[in-house]
Amino acid sequence: MPDTLLLNSKKSTVEIADQYAVAAEETRREQQKWQEQLERMRIAEDAKLREESFSKGTEALESLIADWGRARATESFFDELEQQVDFPQSMTETI
Repeated sequence: MPDTLLLNSKKSTVEIADQYAVAAEETRREQQKWQEQLERMRIAEDAKLREESFSKGTEALESLIADWGRARATESFFDELEQQVDFPQSMTETI
């Protein structure tokens, strides 16, 4: 009887160790899966932020170009007006 008890005890210990190893491996795989998901989310967020930054930069550049165009048009307007009025040379130097 003690031998049977000892044999069953050893058998149970091996089974418990095997089950623990399986559970530990499942836990490791689950953690790895979560880490991979978090990494994909981080990459997607980085791509989104990069796209937003690019879009804002493009909008700022377009605005700058539009402002420059308006300033250039205003300057051209006054240059043409000055030529039409035909100010004397001494008057244009003081302006």
